[in-house]
This record gives sequence, C-alpha cells and structure tokens, in this order.
Amino acid sequence: MDQIISYNIQHIKQKVKKLKFKILHNLLFIKIFYSYIIYIEKTKERIILLEYNQRLIFSLIEELQNNQKQQELLPIEQSLSKAQSREIGEEYSLQKGSLKKCFVCYTKNQSKKSSFYCQKHEINVCIIPCYNLQRKSVFF
Repeated sequence: MDQIISYNIQHIKQKVKKLKFKILHNLLFIKIFYSYIIYIEKTKERIILLEYNQRLIFSLIEELQNNQKQQELLPIEQSLSKAQSREIGEEYSLQKGSLKKCFVCYTKNQSKKSSFYCQKHEINVCIIPCYNLQRKSVFF
C-alpha cells in the first residue's frame, strides 16, 4: 500500500513539473506574439512570425555577448568614474595580492575582502559600498 501511495506522489510531482514547463512555455510564446504585433504596428513592416523570432533570438544572443565582453575583469580605474578614481587615488593605494577583510563590512558581520588600503586611517576598505561611508565619516 505504501508503495502505491509513494508512486502516486512521485507521478503527481512529475506531472506538476511538466505542467509548469508547459505554462511557462505558453506564457513566453504569448509575450513574443504580443511583441510581434507591437513591432508590426510601430514599424509598418510586414514580416512573418518565424522571421521575427529569428531576429529576436539573434539580437538577444548579440546583446548577451556584448554584456559578457563588458563584464570581463577591468582595472579599477577603468570601471569607476574619473571623479571617483581621482578621489580614490588621493587616499587609497592598491596593494596587489594582499586581500584582507574590509573594516566596515567586518563591523557589520559581513566577510568581504578588499585589496584597497586607506593610508589615512590605515585600514582595508571595500571600494564601492564602504568608500562613501568612510568619506562621510560614519565609522571614523
């Protein structure tokens, strides 16, 4: 009897999983179809749905590749704005290869590591979130 019940439960879980996939697939198709209708109304260009889907897929792939290229590791000076990098250069020095716990995050019971060292206060600080806190002298 227990085997029958357990089989039925597993069978129901599998069916629910398949139904979720079908529902998600149908919702995605509906969104693509509505975007196709809007595209036709805005551009007045008559194309078939298959061609629109191909264009959409190629544009999404191209956008994904561009985002991946932009997210490659860049030096800190290139990833920050010019004003921020000038301010950081005045008070901070980058010590390569020496990752230590950020002082501000450590006081908040977080374990972020940073390679930026504040020469003024002689502590390690995360560059993006904790830099502004340090500038406003919340902790110092």
